[in-house]
Amino acid sequence: MSDVIVSKFGSAAFSTPDMIMKTAHIIMSDMKRRYVIVSAPGTRHNEDMKMTDMLFIMNSRYLNRENFDEMLTQIRDRYNEIVRGIGVGFDVDSEIMQMKKNLFFGKGNDYVVSRGEYIMAKILAEFLGWQFIDAADFVFFGKDGTLDREKTFAAATKILSETPRAVIPGFYGSTGGNAIKLFPRGGGDTTAAIVARAVNAELCEKWSETTKIFSADPSIVENPAVIRNITYEELKQLTYMGINVIHEDVIFLMQDIGIPWKIRNINDVDDIGTSVTSELPPEVKRNVAACIAGKEITA
Repeated sequence: MSDVIVSKFGSAAFSTPDMIMKTAHIIMSDMKRRYVIVSAPGTRHNEDMKMTDMLFIMNSRYLNRENFDEMLTQIRDRYNEIVRGIGVGFDVDSEIMQMKKNLFFGKGNDYVVSRGEYIMAKILAEFLGWQFIDAADFVFFGKDGTLDREKTFAAATKILSETPRAVIPGFYGSTGGNAIKLFPRGGGDTTAAIVARAVNAELCEKWSETTKIFSADPSIVENPAVIRNITYEELKQLTYMGINVIHEDVIFLMQDIGIPWKIRNINDVDDIGTSVTSELPPEVKRNVAACIAGKEITA
């Protein structure tokens, strides 16, 4: 494996300028972190909306021939707030105008929604001084709508081998006709797995507001045990039970090549989180857990 860490950050990492600064500090604290997968900005407070939802609403209003300018202005102002807060000279207005132009040209919902990750990744790349790589240039979907693995991994391996450090938007790719196509929700994890596999990374991280995997749902069971190590096969079983920690496609992309996946908390960097591996370390006992997701299920 190469001496490379791929780091995927969830929407909370880009919710405010302060969170983005914290995210940048995490990235730069380990020089092995060479490829960063970006999400669209998350909510700033309880009454706020995620950028992904704002873009979806804006596109829906356009399709229904309703006035969408107010939502477009809110989207533009949100990104300008971020740019001012972190002190980068990024031209948000030009990106928003290009999106609006392409909206009129019928680019479609997937294109519009993907601009959440696209613009945020370009801003972060500018801030870090890293190269921006558009996921649409190496993540490809076939005619049946599923990931074209052969074409994707060939393109990803070539592009990433020529780029020592890059910021990449998650959640989408492109079709054979060069149209943008979204993964299902949580598909940014899949983007990270594709990158990790292409560069043969030593580790793939997922930074979010979830620190670790518990043996049961903390909202149902009081003080459940923490699972610090779990296998992809065990995690697959939990996914079938409705406990979604990472996107199920990640398990199929990562399990056979043995790249570890680590779940970390953006708000608690000292917590070691949970490691997902093909096999448990020799010193770790097999997990026996009552895993609950709305009902009691024993694994």
